[in-house]
Amino acid sequence: MKLLWLVLVLLVATSCTTTNEETPPVEGLATTVPKAPCPPPASKGYMLSATNAQIKDTKNRLPEISGVVASTQHAGLLWVHNDSGGAAEVYGVGMDGTVQSRVQIETQAKDWEDITYGPCETGALSCIYVGDIGNNGMSRRDLAVVVLEEPRSIVAEAYSSARRYEFSYSDGQSYNSEGMAYNPGDGQIYLITKGGNAELFRLPKVLKNKMVAEKVCTLSDVNGVVTAFDIKKGEFLVRTYGEVYEYAVRKPELECTGLIRRSGYNNEGYNEKQGEAVGYLPTGGFVSISEGDNPKIYVFKAK
Repeated sequence: MKLLWLVLVLLVATSCTTTNEETPPVEGLATTVPKAPCPPPASKGYMLSATNAQIKDTKNRLPEISGVVASTQHAGLLWVHNDSGGAAEVYGVGMDGTVQSRVQIETQAKDWEDITYGPCETGALSCIYVGDIGNNGMSRRDLAVVVLEEPRSIVAEAYSSARRYEFSYSDGQSYNSEGMAYNPGDGQIYLITKGGNAELFRLPKVLKNKMVAEKVCTLSDVNGVVTAFDIKKGEFLVRTYGEVYEYAVRKPELECTGLIRRSGYNNEGYNEKQGEAVGYLPTGGFVSISEGDNPKIYVFKAK
């Protein structure tokens, strides 16, 4: 009987879970036994698609694409925007490269660097979040996240109001950032800095003006400056000018301990002038887009 009890305790203590649950108490033990997190599933990697469309914009309105996010409401549509100096606009681009919509936004655009999706406090189905987070001169005091409702229909020309939430960093320092993404695991927006160390910050769950981005940790194994960032449940992408890295995470929130960095995907096999945009696809895989006139939408499919 004692041997059976010992085996039961060992089985309970060494089992794992994909959630934060604890095992129920075993009779005879004073406390519950927390389950260890299961390791993430092994990655099978990605491969470059044989067909990668080129953006077709005869008006040359997208010379410096700096962010991309897949639409949550319109299949096969990507939302993109220009870098510093661009107008306060986002563009809907099809996977075939056609520019299907321009949305002019009632806000300012100082140095937009990344784009993501997230929930809407207005009750709309989904919202687009744009990061006015570039700070090349390290002197800005008006870094902000711009939030607008994702258009329900796609038209050639559209207009949208927006809410602008300014923020500062918790350590009081100035950072230049080109990566921002919504984490569906904990429902929060994360930022990753560009120069020097790749510092990870997290915004409050409820956005408000003059909020503070809390420092989470430092990603010490990123080679090169970070130019884009995206998150999906259990995984996130970090891209530099030369490579794209994927990390597997064990917890709903992002942190820098216990990460598994998967193989990098460098741009030697394809021609990207200055890659500054990366985003997961809802169908699997991810896209990568460079700055430059009519760049290609490079699609990496899951193996």
